[in-house]
Amino acid sequence: MADEDAVALLKHAADHGVTHWDTAEAYHVKMEDGSTKWNEHVVGKAIAVVGREKLTIATKYMPKLHDGKLTEELALATCRASNERLGIECCDLYYVHRIADETPVEEQAKAMNAVLAAGLAKFIGVSEFSPKNVRAFHAICPITCVQQEWSIMNRDLEEELVPVCRELGIGIVAYSPLCRSLLSGSVKTAADLSGGADDSRTSRYGKLANGNLEKNATLIEEVTKIAQENKVSTAQLSLAWVANQGSDVVPIPGTTKIPHLDENLKAWDVVLSKEQLDTIAAAVPQGDIVGDRYAGGPIAGTFRANM
Repeated sequence: MADEDAVALLKHAADHGVTHWDTAEAYHVKMEDGSTKWNEHVVGKAIAVVGREKLTIATKYMPKLHDGKLTEELALATCRASNERLGIECCDLYYVHRIADETPVEEQAKAMNAVLAAGLAKFIGVSEFSPKNVRAFHAICPITCVQQEWSIMNRDLEEELVPVCRELGIGIVAYSPLCRSLLSGSVKTAADLSGGADDSRTSRYGKLANGNLEKNATLIEEVTKIAQENKVSTAQLSLAWVANQGSDVVPIPGTTKIPHLDENLKAWDVVLSKEQLDTIAAAVPQGDIVGDRYAGGPIAGTFRANM
């Protein structure tokens, strides 16, 4: 996607009330000339167009990029670098993008406290932290929100993680609320993905792996029927299902197309009762879903790896 197209998309989003933007140092690609193209740079261009004062900006520290470590020195340097790429002095929300395996969680919390003290971020979040690690981190550095995958197709956080967040007053930012396009209603086979049959998602995500995708798509047909009864699209109903889980839940769907953005925005007008939420959930029996969240196994890349 060309930078100018991305900036136009983000400006359109801001003009229509989408003012919380989420990025990360991990969102980058290596170019053929050896340079690095950072998503933060692109978001920074859009911030300059829209105006910093109109936006809430979130970015993330990825321990995997720092040998699995998170120290005060690394946190300060990395947050400064992210802010510089974004063209801002202070981000609104700075996450630990999955737990740092090589650093005790208490030390990770102290490192993020240093980021707050330095005025580099206003609030701290974590992503894919287990309930016990949320508690341990929060006792030292207040967590504003936990970013966690949540959709009709991925509900493994509901039993343990959501109650802990609500007990501690921590918000939940739901990523991949459309299960990486699976809940758009238009993906029936791998060929329907934007990258076609060779789309990288088929090798990264178990539910989209060859064979699994087709089986899971049949489950979503029931969601589509309910959506049609409510005169909304499958994607809108799927987003509304997440958004209606509570006032402390904010889904963050991603898209590269303005028509899809406009469609997604209409989901926030859909109000679902407890009975409707239960009916939608029952349409996708969790025991019938095939494939793990990530291709490496049932806990790979998830909060269950640090239980």
